[in-house]
Amino acid sequence: MTQLLLLYGPSGVGKSTIAQGLASYGFASVELDYILANTIKKATADLSAEDIAQLYRVVGTIADHLLPYTHVVVPEWFYRDESADLVLAQLSKPAEVKISHVELMASRQDILARNKSKKTPIPEDAVLRNFEMMTDLRGKNYIRYDPRPIMTSAKTSDQVLSELLAYLNLNQG
Repeated sequence: MTQLLLLYGPSGVGKSTIAQGLASYGFASVELDYILANTIKKATADLSAEDIAQLYRVVGTIADHLLPYTHVVVPEWFYRDESADLVLAQLSKPAEVKISHVELMASRQDILARNKSKKTPIPEDAVLRNFEMMTDLRGKNYIRYDPRPIMTSAKTSDQVLSELLAYLNLNQG
C-alpha cells in the first residue's frame, strides 16, 4: 500500500526540506511552488478562491497519478480541512492509499530566519500573516483531520525527518 502524506505548515517551517528528505524513502513530492515555478508566490494576491481551489485539485490529480507507483508527499499550506479535501477528492482509489496528515510547526523567529535564507524569499509581511493565520486557526479549522504536530524549531532536518518516519512507521534503515 502506498502512502499519501499531506504536510501542513506555514511558509518557512521546513515543508520543502522535509519533502526532499523523504525522497530517500520512496516519496515523490507534489508541490505547487515547483509546479508553477514559484509564480504562485508572486501572483497569490491576484488569485481568486476558485483559482486556489483549482490549484489544490491539480495537486491532487498529479498525486493520484503517482500513487499506484510510489509514496507521495504534498507539502502545502493546508489552512483548513477543506483545502485537504480538494486534494483528497481527486484520489481514484482512496481505500488503497494510507493517508497521513502532519503539521510542521516552528517559532516565528525560526520561520523568519529560514525564509530569509531561501533562494526566493517571500515578503516578510506575507510570512508573518501566514504564520499568524496558521497559529490562530490551529484547532479551529482542522476538525476532521487533526494533523499530527511536529515541532521543527531547534531540530535539524534529519531529526525532524526521523520523527516523521517513526510516526509513519517507515523503516529508517
